[in-house]
Amino acid sequence: MTATAEREPPRPVVVTDREPADAGRHGSLIRLSPGRVVPGTRYRIVRWLGEGGMGVVYEVEHLDIARRAALKVLRVRRNEAPELADKFRDEARAASTIGAENIVEIYDFGELPDGRLMFTMELLDGHALVDEIDDAPMAIPRLLAILRQTARGLAAAHRAGIVHRDVKPENILVCRRDDGRADWVKIVDFGLARFLRGGRVEEHDLAGSPHYMAPEVCLGLPFDGRSDIYALGCVAYELMCGEPPFMDPTVDEVLRSHVSREPVALRERIGDACPRALDALVQRMLAKEPQDRFADAIDLEAAVCEVQLELGIETPWDDLPLPDVAPERREPLLALHHDPSEVLAEGLLARSRRMLVAGAAAAAIGLSAAAYAIVRTPAPTAEAHAPAETLVREAKDAAAAAAFVYPPPEDPEGPTAYRIVRRLERLDEDTEYARQRARQLRTDFATTLVGLGDRYWDLPDGRPFAAEFYTMALLFEPDHPKARQRAFVTPAQLALLAERAERGTFTPAELGAVAFIRPLAEEEDPAEAVERLEATMASVPEVPPSTRRLAERFARSQARRTAPNPATDVRPGAKAGASPEIEDARLAAGAEAADAQAPSGTAGGPKRDPAAARRATREGRRHLAAGRLAEAERAFERALTHDPRSVDAVVGLADVAFERGRYERAAKLLERATRRAPRSGGVWTRLGDAYFRALRYADAERAYRRAVELGYGAARKRLERIEDKLGR
Repeated sequence: MTATAEREPPRPVVVTDREPADAGRHGSLIRLSPGRVVPGTRYRIVRWLGEGGMGVVYEVEHLDIARRAALKVLRVRRNEAPELADKFRDEARAASTIGAENIVEIYDFGELPDGRLMFTMELLDGHALVDEIDDAPMAIPRLLAILRQTARGLAAAHRAGIVHRDVKPENILVCRRDDGRADWVKIVDFGLARFLRGGRVEEHDLAGSPHYMAPEVCLGLPFDGRSDIYALGCVAYELMCGEPPFMDPTVDEVLRSHVSREPVALRERIGDACPRALDALVQRMLAKEPQDRFADAIDLEAAVCEVQLELGIETPWDDLPLPDVAPERREPLLALHHDPSEVLAEGLLARSRRMLVAGAAAAAIGLSAAAYAIVRTPAPTAEAHAPAETLVREAKDAAAAAAFVYPPPEDPEGPTAYRIVRRLERLDEDTEYARQRARQLRTDFATTLVGLGDRYWDLPDGRPFAAEFYTMALLFEPDHPKARQRAFVTPAQLALLAERAERGTFTPAELGAVAFIRPLAEEEDPAEAVERLEATMASVPEVPPSTRRLAERFARSQARRTAPNPATDVRPGAKAGASPEIEDARLAAGAEAADAQAPSGTAGGPKRDPAAARRATREGRRHLAAGRLAEAERAFERALTHDPRSVDAVVGLADVAFERGRYERAAKLLERATRRAPRSGGVWTRLGDAYFRALRYADAERAYRRAVELGYGAARKRLERIEDKLGR
């Protein structure tokens, strides 16, 4: 990162008595939110980036040297989940041991005062290959450049004695490098990596992603780096035809297919869109026996270069050092090695034609086939996409500051995500790419805003605020079903809002009326949101009286809602500190008992307390939003002791199971929830998601279809995706 003019570093946020530095060892977890300094570090939180099964990722900035980085924080305390903590530590150790160009760089590792592990790593400007699957087949020049770089990264890992074990599209990022080149590969997520002993792994658990697991791994046999080559072959296959080699309905069937079935050749799937040389390369990567694959990742990289020469293709990444293979094999590869600026400056097509005229590929595959590969699938250049990507970054930055539609009252001329998206849609150059990126931003921002509306819709006196989030969502996605249903706005009012939002002609009073957006958007805990909201109302003089009254009413409602009630919050006979793991058998038994329970007030039946159940469920949701899965599970379980019929509590337990990757368990819980709430499209959609992640595609299709029948529009895209996978 290039240093800018010196500026005063942000003042560190001091942890108050309400949230002491050692909180979390025996109390709540330390809250990490934008503007706060991460305790024990010199990093300030800039924004939330995303989350996965093990941790949450933030963008952070070093207070002294202004370097931006990504901070990954384990969801739970080290002593609560020692096995998960070991995997988290192994991920950081493995990646830092390798130290290669195409492996994500780890800067530091540590532990928060509340017991959660964390590490900082380089901040990357890019996306995962999984985002490219729907656009298959990938352009051949791009695919070869990505395969070559990934092979180089795997070769570095294998030299360091590390097998990745989870090579898949989600774990291969394509980024923009400082020199402007796109498709710079970074391999991430070494959480399942294993260190080789004697050149291979002898004993291991069955871990990884089923669609990308090598046969020897499926069988529990010893394996080495060639299992990563097999997984990369599955990725290449998916990038070309839109799905991995085997798409059986269950995990067991997928694993059996890896062991015993030959994949359908790419040319049989997509015809001439896959050159013969590339098809042969991928088939060898997918060989059942390790000895029939490439000897190692260096051998694979050389083979990728040979395919590229045979096809007469050049890419912006041909300046990479050539693979260290035998001299007689390496010498022909020298024809690839050149300055990448030549490709960027002169264009891929012109240089590729010169190679064809020189006869590099015509004899091998025929001029027409080579011309097809080059003319029909040119690699996009970084220069061509730079104006669009600049606007994309600006739009995301504005959204991260909650300036989706309205600029902040203190900066009425400031940028907004909506205005930038409209500029992107009107970009004169690189028009098709710019519009594609704008469509994606519209979907992302609308989804975020609907989620914010959902957060406040069911809270007492929260609907006026929720409706504003839904209204903003409609500006980005006018046909969003939930936003259309819940926004308090007419089509004429929406059209006027869109016009004024694009021109940026809001008055100070109008910006004051929506000053609540930022505090409510940035705080997940309603109690924290109320604090921020009250501070905003006090500091922004332009806030009109009507908005102040709404904010005061909302604050009073939240104070009443969160006030402790000893008469209902502790039930006689309830277990103190319920087990953090609820076994499936006990859950199933409890479900049947609850479903068959006598009505409230009958002899022998426990008295239901729905109000206490709702409070416990809301508490569980707060814990879940903060990643405190054990606390969330205990709260949802407590809700069921108050009201065994609570659908929200059952769904909460399912969400906890989903976050832990226990998709079958989540499905069982959601099946029970659909029996109790058979007309809830949201519950059916959640059930479809659980089935999908458990690889039960036929069941997922049925669940999504039911959600669509019930009018739940968000399930429609999921249904279309699963139908595509099943070939409907």
